[in-house]
Amino acid sequence: MLQLNGALEKNNSGTDLRQLFIGSEGTLGIITGATLKLTPCPGHLGVFLFAVPSLAGVLELFVRLARVPFTIMAYEFFTDRCLARLQKHRNLRLPIASPASHYVLLEIEQGDEGRLEEWMRSLFERGPRQRRNDGAERIASSRALGAT
Repeated sequence: MLQLNGALEKNNSGTDLRQLFIGSEGTLGIITGATLKLTPCPGHLGVFLFAVPSLAGVLELFVRLARVPFTIMAYEFFTDRCLARLQKHRNLRLPIASPASHYVLLEIEQGDEGRLEEWMRSLFERGPRQRRNDGAERIASSRALGAT
């Protein structure tokens, strides 16, 4: 019996025997057991768009997210140039009143709505170090985006 990786998620050491075995379509042997990593289905998802003044602001927001009372599902950033190209080709309008040089798209699994609102309030009260009024607006819930 061949045991490959166990609970290891990524292995960069040499030939990937697991993929070789899978690609052989049963000519090298048969699978008698498998270990699966299962995760629960996410609850209600919230999507937020933050306008931040600089790349340092993107990193500062990421650091602040390390101590949040909810599960982060995605954290992505893009620049104003990327947004301009998207607006040009998709005819989208910016959902934030004041433009910025960098934007962060945050998707979270919402648990307690009150704790989320409290965290958002504290984020705006403290503000970023570079500028006091960074814009952040909740742009949609996962249901509005078509997620289940």
